Amino acid sequence: MKDFGYLFMKRTITFKIISLLLVCLACNANITTSGSKSRPQTDIFAEGNSIDHYTTTPSPSWVPAVTPTATPIITPTDTPTPTPSPSGTAECTPTGTPTVTNTPVSPTPPITTPPIDIKKINYIEELKKLNYFRIQTKDSNLNLRTAILLFQSDHNLKVDGIWGKQSLSSLIKRMTSTQPFTYTDKITLPPGKDQWIVINKSKRILTLYKKDSVVKKYPIAVGNPPSLTPSGKFTIVNKSINPTWGGGGYAKPVKGGSPKNPLGYRWMGLSPKGGNDYGIHGTNSPYSIGTNASHGCIRMLNPCVEELFPMVKIGIEVWIGTEEELKGWGVVQEAYK
Repeated sequence: MKDFGYLFMKRTITFKIISLLLVCLACNANITTSGSKSRPQTDIFAEGNSIDHYTTTPSPSWVPAVTPTATPIITPTDTPTPTPSPSGTAECTPTGTPTVTNTPVSPTPPITTPPIDIKKINYIEELKKLNYFRIQTKDSNLNLRTAILLFQSDHNLKVDGIWGKQSLSSLIKRMTSTQPFTYTDKITLPPGKDQWIVINKSKRILTLYKKDSVVKKYPIAVGNPPSLTPSGKFTIVNKSINPTWGGGGYAKPVKGGSPKNPLGYRWMGLSPKGGNDYGIHGTNSPYSIGTNASHGCIRMLNPCVEELFPMVKIGIEVWIGTEEELKGWGVVQEAYK
């Protein structure tokens, strides 16, 4: 009985050892099998696989099993050649960040600007940005009106000093345009190689040209009615600083240099009637600029006429006409809007 018990115990121990070995072998087999499902990160690059599936959103028909630790990090030195996602709408930018678009990307995409909310436009601030608004007097209303006048004349709008739809339209175009501002004037046959002046009675704009290019534009006042300002092709025959005003036959004369002088501080006489009846001059009534106000002369703001004065030589040609008359002479001043 003793030998039988010893033999039974020995067999039992042997069986447990064998069972334990079998369990260990099974565990090793499982570890080896699960390990084959996880590839090192370097395998993605070593096997030449595209990494776009890991950096862009995959299509529903193909979702790779990628853990957060397996996502490759792209640097500028190892950025692979981009390949489209399964949907064909994703492209990689130079930095490796995918850009999604619904339309083909042009090789030279146009420059676009964000849409503008018209209600939020502060035109006064925009006029300041464009250097039209300047504090020239203590009258804040006059400073604003002058800024509008200068903006309107530069953009070939009808000069009236009132901010309206046409002015707003031109401002929006300036704000949204991707090109530098250029004048819209078209000259078919300029009178010569030198400078010359065009006065548009319909829009109340004086333009100084050099050949077919705009040098400067200014807001003006013309006759009331405009027909009092003669139409035609004339010349400048005389110039004067601080001219004396003779009274026009209905008022007392005013000395030159006086702030009450209706001619302001500059005079450039036009050839009709010898240069003493019609001329381009300043004013003591700045609010009249942008209106039909004179007896036939061309009025300018004093700072404007003082700027123009040294650029004008005796003998320079001056064309005066309505919009239609100027077109007939090959001068087209289309509005910028």
